[in-house]
Amino acid sequence: MTHAPATHLTSEMQAPPGPPVTNLSRPDTAVFISSDRYTTFIGAKQPPFGTRSVNLGTSASDVYPLASSTASHQALDLAVLRTELPPWLAETKDYWLNTYSWRDEEKRINSFPNYRMQINGVDLHFIALFSSKKDAVPIQFLHGWPGSFIEFLPMLSLIRNQYPSAKDLPYHIIVPSLPGYPLSPHPVDKDWSIEDSSAVLNQLMLSLGFPKYIAQGGDIGSFNARASALNHDACVGIHLNMMPVKDQPDESKLTPLEQKAIKSANRWRQTGNAYAQEHSTRPSTAGSILSSNPLALLAWIGEKFLEWSDTDPDISHILTNISLYWFTSSILTSLYPYRQLLGESGFMLSYVEKPVGFSFFPYELFPGIKHVLEKNGNIVTYGQHESGGHFAALEKPEELWGDVEKYVQAVWGKV
Repeated sequence: MTHAPATHLTSEMQAPPGPPVTNLSRPDTAVFISSDRYTTFIGAKQPPFGTRSVNLGTSASDVYPLASSTASHQALDLAVLRTELPPWLAETKDYWLNTYSWRDEEKRINSFPNYRMQINGVDLHFIALFSSKKDAVPIQFLHGWPGSFIEFLPMLSLIRNQYPSAKDLPYHIIVPSLPGYPLSPHPVDKDWSIEDSSAVLNQLMLSLGFPKYIAQGGDIGSFNARASALNHDACVGIHLNMMPVKDQPDESKLTPLEQKAIKSANRWRQTGNAYAQEHSTRPSTAGSILSSNPLALLAWIGEKFLEWSDTDPDISHILTNISLYWFTSSILTSLYPYRQLLGESGFMLSYVEKPVGFSFFPYELFPGIKHVLEKNGNIVTYGQHESGGHFAALEKPEELWGDVEKYVQAVWGKV
């Protein structure tokens, strides 16, 4: 594992006293931010070697162009199709241009402590709420596609309200941006795999000083969590809200809610999963097209949030997520995991012997039926919910967090 030391670069910006930290938006500048109530690193006065605090923002209008009347904003304004836009797309485009405020969303993101660490060629971004308790439990939360770390912001807000300060918080909450996704570019000179990402995510936890930890994930994040449990001793358990398996359920054992969930998932497989085949077989083609136009990104990603959710997410969340992909030009590399998942190499769906917790939401694309999951993992906790879809942390943050806490209470003292 390779790690680059913290880097403090010069800037012409005028700043108040404080430690210089790298600006996410411009690698050639530095900004200054005040300390946060959750930035204590496990009782230490200084962050671990190679970690640096960062502030999402810019002093130059050409960095986040959609926030001002520059070329990318014009690209969205001028983006037209030869046919009439679907109503939802036309309305959302208009909202993006005339109402949505990136600066407000930027402030919301910056209300949480953001960090970067160089690991194996990845300038890994993560948000963290660190506890000052010596026995705090480290938990890593992993997003998927087409999401990003902001899926977990509603849950982080709940946690901050539940535990108002670092001295009250019984956990270290770590929310990375997956390698290849917004704010975490990975090397493109190799065939990057889920196992490569898992190695980086595992090293993040070790470098932060955690000899063991729990990983939680959905969608692509669930595969990263499973890879960590299978390949890294420090990951002592996982909690998932998506767990694809090869086994089929026993229909005689299904409850009405489970029958409804499977019917919804089968409908998606028949009419909604062609995108995954495109990602798998032509990622560079699809990625290049999507990278050319913010309206294309809105159409491709926006429909997924609308169709895969039980209830429609807030429009500002969808636009913030898409903005991050657009600003960071990361949509192409975010498609790469599909080459492995649906390609010849595949992902080994091995039995997970370490303790597994699961949250069932009926509109998940791959609903986890308990008697099926028990054939594929050591299921120790299982929470079933009457509503909720694919983006559990965003749609049902209170329910998901409650399940995670129950899981931690059940397993941490035994692993």
